[in-house]
Amino acid sequence: MVFDKLKQIYHLHASLEGLYRLPFKAIFEIEKRYPVAYKVVVDYRNWFINEIYKLLLTLKSTATIQDAYMFLFMIDGAMVQLLSTNSVDERDRLLDYFFLSFA
Repeated sequence: MVFDKLKQIYHLHASLEGLYRLPFKAIFEIEKRYPVAYKVVVDYRNWFINEIYKLLLTLKSTATIQDAYMFLFMIDGAMVQLLSTNSVDERDRLLDYFFLSFA
């Protein structure tokens, strides 16, 4: 089911133990010092947005690329929240809210 795939993608990326933590940190830390590595991260994010968009289209034919960007924005926001020292884990709540718009 597509909802399950999106949920898996979300939990794999919005995790401090996951591999996405490194490209996420790269966005903020390596742009100036390592432009080639930064380009790899940007290319990955562009590919990732397109894959999310394809999945969202299978849920709702009126899904837009902005919906895919919003999904990625939620992942990035969840990562910032997890990295914050005063955070409360609201990852599942964010995901549920996003899915309501596609129900």
